[in-house]
Amino acid sequence: MDKSALDGDLSNGTRELPWLDWIRFGAALAVLVFHARQMTFVAYGDLPAEQRSLLVQIFFAVTRPGREAVLVFFVLSGFLVGGRVLERVANRTFDVGAYFIDRSTRLFLPLIPALCLGALAGLLVGPPVTLATFLGTALNVQGFLTPLMSSNGPLWSLAYEWWFYVLAGSLAAATINVGRAAAICVALTAVCLLGLGELELLVSWVLGALAYLWRPARAQSWLLAAIVGIAIFALVQIQFGQEGVLSNPRIALVPLATSTLLFSGATAMAIAMLSTIPPPAGRGRGIYAAGSFLASFSYSLYLTHYPLLWVALAWWPQDKLSVTSLTGYALRIAACLGFAVLMYWLFERHTAPLRRLVRHAFSRPTPPPA
Repeated sequence: MDKSALDGDLSNGTRELPWLDWIRFGAALAVLVFHARQMTFVAYGDLPAEQRSLLVQIFFAVTRPGREAVLVFFVLSGFLVGGRVLERVANRTFDVGAYFIDRSTRLFLPLIPALCLGALAGLLVGPPVTLATFLGTALNVQGFLTPLMSSNGPLWSLAYEWWFYVLAGSLAAATINVGRAAAICVALTAVCLLGLGELELLVSWVLGALAYLWRPARAQSWLLAAIVGIAIFALVQIQFGQEGVLSNPRIALVPLATSTLLFSGATAMAIAMLSTIPPPAGRGRGIYAAGSFLASFSYSLYLTHYPLLWVALAWWPQDKLSVTSLTGYALRIAACLGFAVLMYWLFERHTAPLRRLVRHAFSRPTPPPA
């Protein structure tokens, strides 16, 4: 969910990462098409028998891996944020204050408007968002201290993201002997993570961070192809191992927990290798430019698409497959993409100026010469 990594380079703040841009947008789009399909069509088992064709099965299967897309987000975040923390700790260049200013401005500037959008959706179609839910989500304690916001369900993952940031920053601070406050933050974060539950997300984040340190000097095409093949195999195994249209215990050769870990690990290695591939030259620069644009509003897309779909569901209920419902599906996706661009333009693109302002406000004045 966080694009911070592209605020700077892997090492010196200048390197471009076009292929990771495309991965980021692809993950956000996968979440969108999954939620849009859920809120546009009835479940596969509720379709009329004549509509349960192989083509429809493929459509439901292809638009299903929303959860796996979230795993990709966490691997990316671990690679781009956690990996740089490890590198800076090793180089003794980690700045605790700058780190938390960067993370908080990046996370919260687009989040607050998304919370307001979810509250508005609750007012329009219900259920109303309580003050406790609103504040709990703003403080990233949703899901274990306060309820989740029904009208903006995907915000559940922001609690994990934030506490992973806090854990990484606190451990880094403790490593460089910042003081007792770091140890307190580590203990507090550990309690929060235990309250949240799904520690497989932390494993995915850590795998991404370790892959940052592992990244090779250059990508070997045969190795990258093998790793991508393993990731696809694990993804298919996850689909067969879960309940749903593809559920088939006889084909699920790997336990669900193992296939999830395998998917995250292979994705982390693939991301590390892709980060070494330079941007295309000449006419291929358009590929980089397109990926950079699409990635720029991916976080806003993740934060804002659900309230729009929530309102649309109340006014345009789920239906079986038809020309009308397929048209509605396409319109929902297009509307969410367009609105995300607008929200990026209004809020997310101002992250860097806000960050500079906050850094200036908290900077220590230089004492005058004696």
